[in-house]
Amino acid sequence: MTAAALLALAVNVQPSPMRLGSDVRAQVQVEAEAKPAIAASVGKIEGLHRVRDGLWEARYVPPDDSIPQVALLTAVAGGEVAWVAIPLWAEGDAVVKTRPRGRISVDIGSQTFGPVIADARGAAVVPVVVPPGVYEARHGKRLIPLHVPPSRTIHVAFGEASLTADRAQTAAVYVVVVNPQGSPRSGAAVKLRASRGALSALHERTPGLYEASLSLSAGPPGEVRVRAVLDDAPAFAAETVLRLGGGPASRIAISADRERIRADDPRARLHVTARDAAGNPPGEELSFETSAGQLTGSAAGPGEWDLALSVEPAFGELKTVEVRARGAAASAARTLPLVSGPLDSIAFDRPNAAVVADGASAVRLAVHLRDKYGNPVSGVQLEERDGTLYANYVPPLLREPAETELALRVGPTVGRAQVTLVPNLASAAVSGKVGMFSNLSGFSTPLIGVAGALRTDRWGPQLQLAAELDYAHRGQSDLVSTGGTTLAADSSLDLALVHLTASWRRQLGEENAFWIGAGPSAAAYWTRVRVTDSGTRRGFAIAPGLHATVGAEHRMGRLIPFLEARAGWITSPGLPILSGPLRTLSLFAGVRLETH
Repeated sequence: MTAAALLALAVNVQPSPMRLGSDVRAQVQVEAEAKPAIAASVGKIEGLHRVRDGLWEARYVPPDDSIPQVALLTAVAGGEVAWVAIPLWAEGDAVVKTRPRGRISVDIGSQTFGPVIADARGAAVVPVVVPPGVYEARHGKRLIPLHVPPSRTIHVAFGEASLTADRAQTAAVYVVVVNPQGSPRSGAAVKLRASRGALSALHERTPGLYEASLSLSAGPPGEVRVRAVLDDAPAFAAETVLRLGGGPASRIAISADRERIRADDPRARLHVTARDAAGNPPGEELSFETSAGQLTGSAAGPGEWDLALSVEPAFGELKTVEVRARGAAASAARTLPLVSGPLDSIAFDRPNAAVVADGASAVRLAVHLRDKYGNPVSGVQLEERDGTLYANYVPPLLREPAETELALRVGPTVGRAQVTLVPNLASAAVSGKVGMFSNLSGFSTPLIGVAGALRTDRWGPQLQLAAELDYAHRGQSDLVSTGGTTLAADSSLDLALVHLTASWRRQLGEENAFWIGAGPSAAAYWTRVRVTDSGTRRGFAIAPGLHATVGAEHRMGRLIPFLEARAGWITSPGLPILSGPLRTLSLFAGVRLETH
């Protein structure tokens, strides 16, 4: 066994040397306070465990082959490194020629193998055990080639390093070089190459042990590979891999599909996004908890989780429910208010109270307003004016129609009112759009536009009045023939379209809507034609027209993407180079922002 150590770290292997095919494993002991990282150039390390404070054990399993070679083991712990070389002896045969039926032995190093008896032709096969670095046997003064191929005598390993990619770090890279027999080799010419980061120059710390540093900047997760090769043995390269994952979550965000939870639909879906300091999906799993109800979660992708929250419709004293996501160093919470369902009953606090009927004294009785699950209903106020009892009811914010019943019970008498709740309609909207414009006869060009709209439902259906400005530009170059002469001509058209549209809208659930509309239009034309040697001709005209439109939208939070198609007809502008009515078809995609 050949070993080298720095400071308090030490490695010991028994048995050493090992005989391939006979010794199936060796015991590796490492003296270190912290848990070491052990790597082998060939074979594998298994079962690392603590024996006692300062002592660790593992098993070394040699490779399943029959080539004599040297296994190099490194152990890294607490900023220190130690290494050991294990000679792996291999069994083989030495083929020797001698006299027929003669007895013959061969020597390898200080060991003698044989004798064996040659056959009738004088050929003898002598079983031998070959240590690494030995390529010939001896019989007397005669050298017998053993045909042993060369093997790798270099090993590379990382020092202690963070396994996360979200922060810059510098990791030590250790290279061990020995001669074919396993002895430390000084002054070796080694080339290092890294798949990521910047390597420093390699320097020799002790005989056979070399060190460099690898500087890594923060970046995405992945593998960092370092490859080491000897100048005099380029076919035998050593490689080590550092696998970097995401760091701990430093930013966590929680979004929900609703702003509040109603008793008549007591559930919510939430989405959690987490990122480490470099913007990567974190390398840790988050934990999720809720202050009330049941919470289930599932991974939706790297750093993404979908949560489903359900609560009992009877809220009791609860006013809110909080969902929290926790990581090792960061957390985030989303609080959802709990809102009662539609008003279902009105009850007095003292229904059997005794009241002195003196015609002068008044009694004050509290009134409890509840939904069908027993939750208090807020937003209702009772007052007496001129001998009449009035109830003021403030409905919740809704996005789809609903109905509720208001009831006032005094003894056996019940007053009821059926109320239809109409969704709160945004009164104004602004939008931007892009699309394509075509006259269906070979002329087409991109189109951009902006629009503003006012809405109302005071007459029942949803109606909208919108003003829109669109712009398009088209330019082209042609060759024209005049009197037998071919000239180059350039032309351009700038077109501004103004539309005033009255629309009828229909809501489809909470998130979708479609509309149809029509109205007057006006088009402004700016034309320019330039012919070589003939100057430039410009024109301008305004022409009225009509249009009809149809569209659909899908709500996504505050922004509402939509698709729209418009057919139009514009009268002739009467320009010398542009005449006749314009029939158009435009297709748009855009986004709208609503305001109240």
